[in-house]
Amino acid sequence: MYNVLRKSGIEVNLHYAPVYLQPYYQAMGFKRGYCPNAEIYFKSAISIPIFAGLSYENQSKIIEIISNECMK
Repeated sequence: MYNVLRKSGIEVNLHYAPVYLQPYYQAMGFKRGYCPNAEIYFKSAISIPIFAGLSYENQSKIIEIISNECMK
């Protein structure tokens, strides 16, 4: 979904990385797998555009792309 939206010009991002994946905590010995559910969420959740100035046209485009991808 992320790549499809990006290729369509929709600025989506990944957020909510588990804090223990940051370099500071990695240096303290934390490793991938410490909280597997948090890592699954991080790999699967995206933030789509949502702001007051988002036009109806762009809202419709985002909805259409997501709907089409979900129907595959």
